[in-house]
Amino acid sequence: MMWLFVALLGGLALGARSVLLLPLAYLASWKRRDWGLAIYFLFGVLALNEVRIGDVLSYAAVKAVFFLILPSFMALREMMSWTSLPNLPKDYREIRPEDAVPAVLVLLGMVYWPLFIAGVLLLLVQGSDVGGLASSRLPLATVVLPILALAALRVLRGELYTPETQVALLAAFSIFALLWRWRERKRVDFRLYGDSM
Repeated sequence: MMWLFVALLGGLALGARSVLLLPLAYLASWKRRDWGLAIYFLFGVLALNEVRIGDVLSYAAVKAVFFLILPSFMALREMMSWTSLPNLPKDYREIRPEDAVPAVLVLLGMVYWPLFIAGVLLLLVQGSDVGGLASSRLPLATVVLPILALAALRVLRGELYTPETQVALLAAFSIFALLWRWRERKRVDFRLYGDSM
């Protein structure tokens, strides 16, 4: 439930009131996952209209990624993996330091925003394992490679670095990652019972 609170705080700090739909998505997903996904989709559409990024390589983009985009994706992952309501600690002795430190950094990040990013990074490192990092090579490359390509374009050919080029590069890398992932899927043959073919 930690990512829900991080997404709420980050979204409200950016002025995206649509994050108030996330707790509703959590509650709906406990009843039925499809309802939770529908509310999350509505949140995504509204958030796109509330948070605007003019340049991918800017402080505003970094802030949007760490304050809203990444926490909301992790909140979706958290929401889809839950089977029951989590147990909250009954007293302060049950609070683990590895949970408390990122939470404190996120709260302090409401005053000084680099601390919020540090808290989000600590939560990411804490929740990942070596096997998980190996399986997330493609999503990581999908994020890192377009940023490196945009940075190289900005340095080498500044006149080509326009909003249209940024959108085209990000879309191209996303489509490439989707096709690459699709290629890795195993083919399955569907046959009806009783077919002799």
